[in-house]
Amino acid sequence: MPYELRDRAIYAYGGKCMCCPEKRSTELNIIMFGGTDAQRREYRAMKPNSRMAFLYNRYYPSTHSLICAKCVREHGGFGVVADHPKLRR
Repeated sequence: MPYELRDRAIYAYGGKCMCCPEKRSTELNIIMFGGTDAQRREYRAMKPNSRMAFLYNRYYPSTHSLICAKCVREHGGFGVVADHPKLRR
């Protein structure tokens, strides 16, 4: 079941990295770039399986997106990724 929820989340968020054309699900991470500080703390405190259920139960909110491991390394980690130009709306 956990992998099924993860695959659904990846499909719901477009199935590819927001910065590059990476599509391998093993390389993709789901990040939260919006919301309040309290929401981000709550999300980070969850276990991975709980995060997938959280996204599923909230109909995949637009405050999340996909990014590959390579792009995370290039942009210096998840804190810097949140400032990526493609995330600014």
